[in-house]
Amino acid sequence: MQGVVCENGKYRISKDSFIHLCERNTGVPIINLARFGHKITDGEKVIRSNLSRVDNPEVKYVLLEYGGNDCDFNWKGISDFPEDEHPPATDILKFSDTYLDIIDLLRSRGKQPVLLSFPPINPDMYFARIHPNESGHRLIAHAVMDRLYELVLR
Repeated sequence: MQGVVCENGKYRISKDSFIHLCERNTGVPIINLARFGHKITDGEKVIRSNLSRVDNPEVKYVLLEYGGNDCDFNWKGISDFPEDEHPPATDILKFSDTYLDIIDLLRSRGKQPVLLSFPPINPDMYFARIHPNESGHRLIAHAVMDRLYELVLR
């Protein structure tokens, strides 16, 4: 939701991000508290520290988009130690409990939470970002597929 894009190896906020497009197309001003790299626990802190803004009577909806950073892994750790156990950045139970707490908090304040999802990830660009050489891509993909296969067979 922050609208961060990578161009020429540098990150910037796009003028055509979802939030900017919504503002331009609806004429409704949007307070964007999204932060690049935040996980759900970071988001909960931002929401709680901005309750005075959320409580504004003009605010009816609160858009939430979490999960991308939460489900990410320590890819260098996976590459260096592919046989080890590698949990995601946020445990799934912690993620779901925190998300439900945020939703309950917003509803208790008379706001309508709107949960957004992400577009599909381009795997080539994603793996190039986390591991710049081709052999690294294969090693990580192999480790991930082995782990998924192991989990499915349990």
